Amino acid sequence: SMMALAEIGWMHLKKKDYKDFYEMRLPEHLTILEKANIHYRVPETIGIKEDTLYGGKFTFTLKPTVGGAKVYYTIDGYDPDRTTFIYDKPLTVIIPKGQKRILKTRVITPSGRMSNITTVLLDNARN
Repeated sequence: SMMALAEIGWMHLKKKDYKDFYEMRLPEHLTILEKANIHYRVPETIGIKEDTLYGGKFTFTLKPTVGGAKVYYTIDGYDPDRTTFIYDKPLTVIIPKGQKRILKTRVITPSGRMSNITTVLLDNARN
């Protein structure tokens, strides 16, 4: 994005911090674009990435990438939308032994713009 390019070009090397940019400054910039009704791509949920995780208990701390937006999620493989669960506190998912679940998250902004879905396979089926 143009904001990331500006960050790289203008920020002193010792002060470059991707995590701080992505989790703190970028959401502030995107909030301005949202309020001005300027078209932009909504980044995926902060705190989760496409992956397969193994075990029986998982806790996720999530954050939307735009101020005022919400994170919606499912654990049944369906795509999240405004009718599914809203993330409002750390999410703990317990998977019974021998089973798997699919956790999907999506950011939806106040104007209805949506991020791509992030999909994580939670697998407790290993021996």
